[in-house]
Amino acid sequence: MDSWNKDHGNVSGDGEAREIVAEAECGQVLDLEKAVYQMGGDEDLLKEVLQIFMDDMPRKLYELHNACESRDRERMRRAAHSIKGASANIAAECVQAVALEIEKMAPEADLDSIGERINTLEAEMSKLETAIDLAVSR
Repeated sequence: MDSWNKDHGNVSGDGEAREIVAEAECGQVLDLEKAVYQMGGDEDLLKEVLQIFMDDMPRKLYELHNACESRDRERMRRAAHSIKGASANIAAECVQAVALEIEKMAPEADLDSIGERINTLEAEMSKLETAIDLAVSR
């Protein structure tokens, strides 16, 4: 991770960024070291994957909301599963954890409870978006 420096987008030396990527209850918002490792050490590839993730996430969240509103539990489960997988690919532990909860809740849980978890997911996505912006803008 030492090569992921300020010239390449390392958030580890920036106080604001460090706070955003700090350990949360669910893990790390964005584990850059793990994400770089998952990309075979290719930091440029990671930046591309992070951008694709951010470009695709609004559609995935829309699908999740739409499935919840239409009470389509299987679509809800699939949408949460898709978000979980995409967030695992970039080592976004908090988003991954909340998406997993929604995926498990989808078949039988109260829809109001699922809606609350979707709100939590969106809050975690907001934190992740900030962390990604800081990571790729440096």
